[in-house]
Amino acid sequence: MRANRRRVPPALRAASLKNHQLMLLKNEQPLNVLLALPWLLARQTALWGYALLTEPFQWRMLGGLLRQLPSALRKRGVIRAHTKVKPRDLRKWFR
Repeated sequence: MRANRRRVPPALRAASLKNHQLMLLKNEQPLNVLLALPWLLARQTALWGYALLTEPFQWRMLGGLLRQLPSALRKRGVIRAHTKVKPRDLRKWFR
C-alpha cells in the first residue's frame, strides 16, 4: 500500500486529508460522533500521526484546513437546518 501512496502527488495527498477532515466536521452528527468517539479518536490519531510523521508536506495543509474551517462550519449549519434523518436512524444504516 505504501508504494501506491508514494505514486500519488503530494498535493493530491494533502488535499485528500484536508477534505476528509472538513467532510467529517461538516457532516457528522454530534451524537453519532460521541458514540463513536473511541474509534474515531483511534483512527484520527493514527491517520494524523502517519501523515505528519511520514509526509512532512502535510504540515502546510494544516493552514488550509484552518482557513477553510469557518466556511465548513457555516455549511454545517445549513446542512443541520435541513436534516430530516435523526442520528439514531442514521446509525441503523451502518450496523
